[in-house]
Amino acid sequence: MQYQKKVLLLKCVDIALLGKKSLSAISRIEIENGVAEFHLSVVNLPPIFPTTFYALVIDQNKKTFEFDLGARPTSFAGLFNGSLCIENGFAVGLYY
Repeated sequence: MQYQKKVLLLKCVDIALLGKKSLSAISRIEIENGVAEFHLSVVNLPPIFPTTFYALVIDQNKKTFEFDLGARPTSFAGLFNGSLCIENGFAVGLYY
């Protein structure tokens, strides 16, 4: 049995979008027996306008994966389509 877990904390402060609040998120990738799962929890996401949020995940080999988070992503989990390498970390970006 092979298991790997990496956690990334995200924080963004954008006065125009958030007012004085700061947007925070915790991203986690777990790989068990070749199956990779992406988890994301978002805090202080403002109710801006009807839109869809996305997460872009980049592994250490610069391979990209996109996840559709929906309109109000407070908690999300999804499987990766393809293999990824996160031994030395990964990057996550949130956008709409």
